[in-house]
Amino acid sequence: MYKVPINRQTLQNHWQYDWWKYLLGVVLTSFLWYTVTVMTRPRTPDELKVDIYLVGEYYIQGYEGPVSQKILEDFPDLKEINFYSIPFNGNPNADIYSQQKLTIMVMTQTGDLFIMDRTHFNQLMREGSLLALDDLIDEEIRSLYSQEEWESVTGKIENDEGEPESEEHIYGIPMRGVTLLKDIGFPTEDKVIGVMGYSRNMDKAIEVMKWIIKNGRGA
Repeated sequence: MYKVPINRQTLQNHWQYDWWKYLLGVVLTSFLWYTVTVMTRPRTPDELKVDIYLVGEYYIQGYEGPVSQKILEDFPDLKEINFYSIPFNGNPNADIYSQQKLTIMVMTQTGDLFIMDRTHFNQLMREGSLLALDDLIDEEIRSLYSQEEWESVTGKIENDEGEPESEEHIYGIPMRGVTLLKDIGFPTEDKVIGVMGYSRNMDKAIEVMKWIIKNGRGA
C-alpha cells in the first residue's frame, strides 16, 4: 500500500487545503457543547429575564451586578438582567473564536439585546437577525440623534449574493451619549444596540432597550 510520507511539506499542503475541516470541527464541537450546557443547566424562564450581549471590547466581568440592579429597579416583573461578553480585540487568532461564538449565539437563537460595534451590527442587519425598529422608536428617542446617525443604522436585509431582499428599515439605535456601562469598562460611544428578531421576551427586550437609551445617559 502506498504511504504518504509525513514531513513538513506534506503537513503544510494538508493544512493549506484542509484547514476548513478543522475550523468546521471547532464550530460543531462548540455548538454541541453549548447545546448540552443550555439543556442541562437550571434556567430562569424567558419571560423573567433579558439577556444582553456586549460585542466588542472586553469589559470588567464581575462588576455588572450594580448595572443589572439599576435596570431591574424599574422592571419589577423581571428577575434577571444578564450581561455576556463576545470580545473582539483585533487579534485574528482570538477573534476567530469570538466570531464562532457570535455565530453560535445566533444559530441557537440566544440573547435578547446585542450592544455591538458597527462591523457586527452591519453583519447582523444584513443577515436579517435584528428586529426592525421603525415603528418602535418614539419621538423622545428620535430627537436624541441626527438624521445622519439614523441613516447609519438603517439598511436592508441581503441574500447570499449581497442583493437586497427587503425595504430599508432602522435596525438599531446609536449608543452615543449612553454612559450606563462606563463602570464595567465597556465603551459605548461608537456602539449600536439592537433587538434580536428571535428574542423569546420581545416586549421586555424592547422596553429595556428604550430604558437604556433614555435612562442610561449620564448614569
